[in-house]
Amino acid sequence: MPPKVRFTREQIVAAALEIARTEGLVGITIRKIAAALGCSIAPIYVNFSHIDEVRRAVADRVMDTGRRFYADADTGSSLQDIGVASVRLAREYPAIFRDLVLSSNDYVAAQNETLDPELVAHMKGDPELAGLREDELQTLLLKMRVFHAGLATAVVNGILPRNTEDDEIIRLMNQTAGDLVTAAQLRAANRNSDDEDGGSE
Repeated sequence: MPPKVRFTREQIVAAALEIARTEGLVGITIRKIAAALGCSIAPIYVNFSHIDEVRRAVADRVMDTGRRFYADADTGSSLQDIGVASVRLAREYPAIFRDLVLSSNDYVAAQNETLDPELVAHMKGDPELAGLREDELQTLLLKMRVFHAGLATAVVNGILPRNTEDDEIIRLMNQTAGDLVTAAQLRAANRNSDDEDGGSE
């Protein structure tokens, strides 16, 4: 009797990730993974009870890569780091990025529950954002995330002018981030002024 073929979760997720690179998360199936590994479907079900578990594991892997891209950016500006990581992730995994950003799913929401506090904590250490309250930082993060998602989507779908270079994209992100930060600082200054006026009455 031939020995049972065994694969680790890591090997299965790696195979699924390669499928998703071209077919997106929805393109991952148990049979495609088995074909890629050269085995029956049985070893897959030893590690995962449902295909959604595999897709979530792949999404988690991609989001972890996004965290690494964010750490690698190290531009000195937390908002620019987020933007650089978003565009880099979109270029690296265009099909998966489309699924995560443009399709209805709970992968990103689940990740953001842990990722957002990490990003806000990093933003608190950014001198450019000094004086902003935590709720103001969270709002700023949301606005930048919406902008970055739209810009990265434009990148992967070829909507930008054909000769647009990464340097130009980063410059656009910096300008937008600067505009949003300036607006947030003005609102914070007005809020502080109102607080002082109220306290002196």
